[in-house]
Amino acid sequence: MKRIYTLAIYIFFLCTTAIFLYPIYFPIASSMKGNTEIFSSPFALPTLFKFENYLQAWQVAKIGLDFRNSMLLSTGTVVLCLLVSSMGAYILSRFRFRIKSLIYVYFLIGMMIPIQSTILPLTYIIGKLQWTDNYLVIVLLFVTTNLPIAIFILTGFMSQIPTTLEESGIMDGAGILTIFSTIIIPLSTPAIATVSIFVFLQSWNDLLIPLIFIHKPNLQSISLGLLSFKGQYGTEYGALMAAMVISIVPPLAVYMAAQEKVQSGLTAGAVKG
Repeated sequence: MKRIYTLAIYIFFLCTTAIFLYPIYFPIASSMKGNTEIFSSPFALPTLFKFENYLQAWQVAKIGLDFRNSMLLSTGTVVLCLLVSSMGAYILSRFRFRIKSLIYVYFLIGMMIPIQSTILPLTYIIGKLQWTDNYLVIVLLFVTTNLPIAIFILTGFMSQIPTTLEESGIMDGAGILTIFSTIIIPLSTPAIATVSIFVFLQSWNDLLIPLIFIHKPNLQSISLGLLSFKGQYGTEYGALMAAMVISIVPPLAVYMAAQEKVQSGLTAGAVKG
């Protein structure tokens, strides 16, 4: 009876694993199939591997250009968001002033407000100022949507750093900027890695902001470029799946490289000390 129970547990976990892995397997397998084979054999491996789908996605559909655009937008967003949020979190975690709690709550409220609720006034303002197709504006919009969670994680982490380290620095004659750059930032590496990955993924996968504020084809992001595979009379699903596989490589690689720091940063930064 015990063996039957153990076998049932193993079968259950195998089925659960297969369910979670299928969304990864399907685009990879379909990226090397033709349209007919994708619909006739969605679960099977390709009978003839069509690697030209990747070439078509990269060159013909210009997903390579969209890839570069997304890298510029995401990298710029990460750098600017880290610069602003790290300084803001340091002030909120170390300095005492009258409206400190109010400012912190203000950022927490920002986590609860979706970008969709502000898209109409943003569209009106940016349209009036003629700031569409402007990468700086897109980066600033990405930063504002990710800043609350970045402040939340970094403030919680920095609050747990012992103040004795800073006191030692002050005794040695170090100023605030020196303490911030040589003590706080190095010790906050796990939280910074967590915020970097989160902001990068959010910026890389965001479709709404580029869809509304980017009109020129040569400036579109990779998430927006995937929509271009849908033609008026049909869609080349093999090339579309190849483009999807290409689009998930950078965030997956970045996350795998910083996985341990991300997990420790989430654990430590989740609680405000």
